Amino acid sequence: MSIDQEDTRIELIHAEDEAKYLLRDSREILAVLKNIVAARALVSARLAPGRESYLSALIEADDCDEGLLLDASADPAQNERILRADALDCVTQLDKVRIQFMLKGSRLVDEGGSPGFRCDLPDSLLRLQRREFYRLQTPLSHAVTCTLALPQADGSRRNTELRILDISGGGVAIAVPPVGVPFE
Repeated sequence: MSIDQEDTRIELIHAEDEAKYLLRDSREILAVLKNIVAARALVSARLAPGRESYLSALIEADDCDEGLLLDASADPAQNERILRADALDCVTQLDKVRIQFMLKGSRLVDEGGSPGFRCDLPDSLLRLQRREFYRLQTPLSHAVTCTLALPQADGSRRNTELRILDISGGGVAIAVPPVGVPFE
């Protein structure tokens, strides 16, 4: 099953996947787009139809009539091709979760001395998080550890302190030392 009528890079395999990954509520879509703006995440924008793309960023996302503002290309000729495109297939990542959406109705504007594209808010947005639970990375500056009683070769158990890399409702990712700690 395709995400949209247009040719996109990600297709959902089963109809039930759509409810998990495809947002259609405008408030939810706007919240994700505002988070992309706040994170200053880079966006790969592919002209549809076609294979030409450019690296961009979302500058602004509003729920008013102005929609969103996408940074324009540094190449004026490419900006002309973007204006002639039916849509822009945008892909980015936010907290290691793939985000994909189609932008239509691009209008070249000059706001604050920089060219950009004003676009309508997308009708749908794919947020492809493949895990059931959101994973939170532990800060590098303050190591989070856990102590496990691990079996030794002689049959005894030894407490070993291990660093937690990330944690979620479904479990933890632990950094295992390269030698001396048998894990089964």
